[in-house]
Amino acid sequence: MHVILARQFRPGPHVVLDELPCGRVDDGESLENAAARELLEETGYAGEIEHVISHLLSGYSDTVRHGYVVRNCKLVSDVSHDETEFIEVIVKPLEDLKAQLAQGDLTDTTTAYAALHKADLL
Repeated sequence: MHVILARQFRPGPHVVLDELPCGRVDDGESLENAAARELLEETGYAGEIEHVISHLLSGYSDTVRHGYVVRNCKLVSDVSHDETEFIEVIVKPLEDLKAQLAQGDLTDTTTAYAALHKADLL
């Protein structure tokens, strides 16, 4: 089993990070459609999407982050990054992702752990 990640430079910490594909919800767009669109745009992959978790971004914000897991992913198109995105698509073995999570080397550990829990892969 493998996980699809987006690897890109992040200016805050000034490092290249592996991240779960993510993005914003457009006006009038459903959360599920936004998740599927962002995955397709950033990675070229599509699959069966399932809601995993919704949680507050932090105690200092009212922003809610929504996480999805996508199963049976297939590469279906080229990526279509914004002009500000420089993403390398990474397909990583699940065990490598688990090790990366345990080391704290992923930006969205809450969603990643929730997805692993939902899929009974912890």
